[in-house]
Formats: sequence, C-alpha cells, structure tokens
Amino acid sequence: MNSLIAYLDTIYPMSDELKHHLLDIVKTANVPKKEYILKPGHVCQNIYFIQSGLIRHFHMEGKDEITSCFMQENDIAYSAVSFYTQSCSTEYIQALEHTEIHYISYGELQHIFDMFSEFHVISRKLTVHYHTLRDQQDIMRRLPLAEDRYKYILNNRPEIILRVPNKILASYLGCTDVYLSIIKRGLF
Repeated sequence: MNSLIAYLDTIYPMSDELKHHLLDIVKTANVPKKEYILKPGHVCQNIYFIQSGLIRHFHMEGKDEITSCFMQENDIAYSAVSFYTQSCSTEYIQALEHTEIHYISYGELQHIFDMFSEFHVISRKLTVHYHTLRDQQDIMRRLPLAEDRYKYILNNRPEIILRVPNKILASYLGCTDVYLSIIKRGLF
C-alpha cells in the first residue's frame, strides 16, 4: 500500500492528510489467475490500481472472446462507462496472472474529489495515461493485417507478447491462435 501512496505522490505531491485518508480507505486484494474482477450485467463499483500482475478487458461475440486491452503494473483498470454511470457493464475484467490490486469505490472517489483538491491533478494525469494507452490500442486495432498489429505490439508493448497466452493474444490481434503461431515464426 505504501508503494501506491509513493507512486501517486510522484504524479503530484499529496498532503499528509490525503495520504492518511488513502491509507484508511484504500483496500487491497489478491486476485488469482483467471479470476474475474467484473462480469457483464454487474456494475463496476470500484476503480483498481494494479500493484503487480496483468489484467485484460474482453467481451463476447457469440462464443468468441474479444480482448480489448491489457493493463499491468501501475495501470488503472475499470469499466469506464459502468463505473462513471454506475450502470451495468458489458465487459469482463479478468486477471491473467496472480494480481495484487488496490481499489476504492465510486463513492469514496467522489468523496476524495470533494475533500482534496490535489487529487484532481492526480486523477487527471492518471486519466490521460489511461486514455493514451487506449488510443495506442485503437491505433493498433486499425492496422489492416494481423502481422502489422503483432509488429505494433512487439515494438510498443513487447512485454505483453511474453506475458499473454497465445489464444488471448490472438483474440486481441483479431486472428486465430494458429495464425498467430505462424506470425511468431515469421512465416507470414
């Protein structure tokens, strides 16, 4: 937990009062590999800071899982529409590795905004980081060929290729796991 406080403090200096408040309210959980943090039909009640591990967001199209993004250490994970509107989610959030998360509820976040003006700066900078990651993922998805999408990931987020199982990586790249194996062997 202290590492989260230290990380947030590097984004923007926090008052001692805010640090103590966060220590009092932020919860920590260990999420086993393959466990769901959120499923469709449930409201995303919390925003999660990933201390360690890897999380993916995905939805179903028929029987196919379509992975939309990966979040890892020092990233935030949540279903934005569900969290901000407190409405039912249409996506899954799942741990791909044993993952340690710190989290606060929607109501607690609103209280922090009301009480601590410096947290607005931290939130804005984290939101910019989150949107930048999402935009990079959108750029990758617009590339016409799976080989190009794979090269983009290899050049911009190579750790994902090492950490994510082929079947899930293929769902992210929009190809089959067999074709992904061909791409990885350089036979395209």
